[in-house]
Amino acid sequence: MVEKALGAGGMGSVYRCHNHDAPRIRAAVKVLETTARSARGARERFVREAELTFQIDHPNVVKVRNIRIEHDPPYLEMEFVEGRSLEDRLQTGAVPLDEALDLAHQLARAVAYLHSRGIRHRDIKPANILIDARGTLKLVDFGLALEAGTDRITAENSSFGTVSYAPPEWVDPDRLDPAAWDMYAVGVVFYEMLTGGVAFPISGTGSARQQAMQVIVGKQGHPPLDPGEPFSDELRGLVRALTNADPTRRLVDARHLVRILDGMRGITTPTMPPPEAPVAADPVVRAGILVGAFGTIATFSAAAGIAVGLGFLWANTAPPLRNVTVRVSGPVVAVAVAGRPALRGADGTWLAPDVPLGATAITWVAGEGCTDATCPGEVCPVWCRTGAVDVVVGTEALALDVPPAEPRRVDVMVGAPDARVTVDGKPLVADGRIHSGPVAPGEHGVRATLGDCPPEPCADACPDGCTEVMADLVVPASGDVALELPLVAPEVPEPAPVASTPAPAPTPVAREPKLVTQARFAKFLEANPDLAPEGPRAPQGAYLQGWSGTTPPSPTDPVRDVSVSIA
Repeated sequence: MVEKALGAGGMGSVYRCHNHDAPRIRAAVKVLETTARSARGARERFVREAELTFQIDHPNVVKVRNIRIEHDPPYLEMEFVEGRSLEDRLQTGAVPLDEALDLAHQLARAVAYLHSRGIRHRDIKPANILIDARGTLKLVDFGLALEAGTDRITAENSSFGTVSYAPPEWVDPDRLDPAAWDMYAVGVVFYEMLTGGVAFPISGTGSARQQAMQVIVGKQGHPPLDPGEPFSDELRGLVRALTNADPTRRLVDARHLVRILDGMRGITTPTMPPPEAPVAADPVVRAGILVGAFGTIATFSAAAGIAVGLGFLWANTAPPLRNVTVRVSGPVVAVAVAGRPALRGADGTWLAPDVPLGATAITWVAGEGCTDATCPGEVCPVWCRTGAVDVVVGTEALALDVPPAEPRRVDVMVGAPDARVTVDGKPLVADGRIHSGPVAPGEHGVRATLGDCPPEPCADACPDGCTEVMADLVVPASGDVALELPLVAPEVPEPAPVASTPAPAPTPVAREPKLVTQARFAKFLEANPDLAPEGPRAPQGAYLQGWSGTTPPSPTDPVRDVSVSIA
């Protein structure tokens, strides 16, 4: 059951339909309309589209489910894509860089798949690119597709397609390579996603054929498209390689484009606004004008002769140049061939566009944080490595083998014998006060600790008993490094002096008292007069019974056993 018309093109109309018994099953049905069937070659092209698309099975190409050639009218039943076209998306302006790279990558995968099966689309443009709600790209409309090795379906001295996305050589069918045509169209679509502008707008003045010829003649000798400075040199170089007016200098390998975009995905979106689109006569119209029967542009011999006459400017005077592929082994960050920066692919390949044939050199830069903007040169960091290899450009593939950087010996001297030294968290081997080990060229952090320190740097929050010193370490690409760190054991403070006090008198040793008679005590005092009463060493207190001198109190009394304690 037909729900609504989705659009019309050179080969017919497309409708959204659903199954009569299962309304939720939808399909896009392309019908060869009655008015189109009367045109020369229309049915043959429709049949050819059916034959080509039915064999295609790729997530980025719309899937054909059913074909009814014998039906009146003939139709193709395709999967229905719930979303919008890239043409509608571009009406709101440029596509964010990460999204544009993702869509370009999906488109390149679709084209690479088609080319691997010998199919050339020949009408890649935003209107033929659908994007579903999940961001999946679907390439549609194979009404102009061509299978490699077959004769052109178009009439003699004519070609087809939408002129804004057709390459400059479109005016000369004998020079027209459909694969190079597809890649040129991919480049124009990519440029328009990045800038939001129209690469080759039509003027809106004159007949459709006149407007078409204005565009295609204006492409002769036109410089490659360039999205501008807000984008990286690598990205700008890729767009230029895809849109070179000379097909011999154009990137035409879709598989290589997939690898290059693999390496570019995830780069940061520029903060500056992109430049405006190339200036063209007003008014600017995005949609390409389609002239002649079934929405195609027929380029007749006279018009082709005019354009080809202009085309000699690039065909005959251009120097012999090639897009050169370099297969690189090693940790390089930049490659150039004959001074032309190469574009990095995802599998170790680099593409250098527009390289002159003959003897030249491949230059390279390696090292963390190193770029060809500063290396080689006076401001090139000491850990960066550069080199050059002489080559002869004459084939499509060259090889470059860059060995990894050799670690350099690092000696760190500290003032404490029991210190621990690490570089980027990895310990060095201690030999007394010198700690040594191999370290890769580059910028590193070195840490020396003494005492009971935590495993991670503690800075101003180190616990008591921990001494820490941090420093930057720059290891060059050649030569060894010696570094001295002022790490010493902390000084132990002297104890505070204590005020002196007289030593306490020794405690007299208790003696067992001696029992004496008065007579013996009298004799003791005679022998020790200084202990006599009132003598210099006389003990405190009274003597027995008021003795004085050495005479007992009762000298006439008989001796009595009077016990006294003699100290």
